Amino acid sequence: MRGPVGPAGADGAAGPAGAQGEVGQRGEAGQRGAAGARGIQGERGPQGLLDAQRVYRVEVASGNVAPQAASSVRAGCDAGDTVLGGGYRLNGIRPAQTGMLLFDNGPDGQGWRVVTYNDSDATGWNVTYVVTTYAICADLN
Repeated sequence: MRGPVGPAGADGAAGPAGAQGEVGQRGEAGQRGAAGARGIQGERGPQGLLDAQRVYRVEVASGNVAPQAASSVRAGCDAGDTVLGGGYRLNGIRPAQTGMLLFDNGPDGQGWRVVTYNDSDATGWNVTYVVTTYAICADLN
């Protein structure tokens, strides 16, 4: 024979943690959200550095520069235009091969001037060259 059921006992202590379960499958991607509101108009940017109507290049060749001779060549922009830059080139040879000394290579009013001296001499190393000066010009009117 059995007697009546007694009152419930107190809760026991927690058991040890179980092993970690496996990673579940990745869920499907959600729906794309609605587009955000359009941003406000930005401020106008500053004026550009060059508002040229026309940019062009002018080239002037020196003719032959003989040993122990100087050359000054200026490439000029059209009247009223602005020189932006310039430079020079030799007739396919490097300055070290010519004995060329460069005295000036820069802006000159509305143009670009290059001044050289041919330091080769007739007693051994005799080189003649041509200097072509160029100017990069702009019509800013």
